[in-house]
Amino acid sequence: MTQAVCNSTPPCSEVNQVCTWNGKVVYTDTKAGKVMQYNPDDNSVRALAGSCNNSSSDGTQDSCSFKRIEGICSVEKTLFVT
Repeated sequence: MTQAVCNSTPPCSEVNQVCTWNGKVVYTDTKAGKVMQYNPDDNSVRALAGSCNNSSSDGTQDSCSFKRIEGICSVEKTLFVT
């Protein structure tokens, strides 16, 4: 097993939950308030959703925010975040 990301590094503040989605590894970063995606093909990490605001509001993947992001899971092509 290869370590993809590490807590307290630039692409990751604090990993909470992890799942796979569309062939990628997706995780909730609790401190950053974001859903992050790790691509094992090129070892890249990018934000999928979350604005870093410590509030809970609907919006686009860039404008939505999470008060306390916790769980994540996927069913087929849908990603669920709590």
